[in-house]
Amino acid sequence: MKSQKLWEEIKFVLDNFAAPFTDLANATMGLAKQHAANPQALKVIFGSLVQIARIFYYLNYQVPFCTVGNLISAKILCFFMFFQGPT
Repeated sequence: MKSQKLWEEIKFVLDNFAAPFTDLANATMGLAKQHAANPQALKVIFGSLVQIARIFYYLNYQVPFCTVGNLISAKILCFFMFFQGPT
């Protein structure tokens, strides 16, 4: 019984936190594109993206019904792989 209540509370938090946190991730990736020519800004922005990906991962790794975090983490990984910064 306690376990079911705990999972319901976790799901409630994830359901209400996922959209704003996804917006934060997308906005941060947008900042990287805006500041692509500024290595100092990119260092801070990429550090933020790493932390955002970690938070998504830790919020979702035990909760199979919530895949938003996994998708955002994959999106951030792809962003890093294909990002073209200053040359």
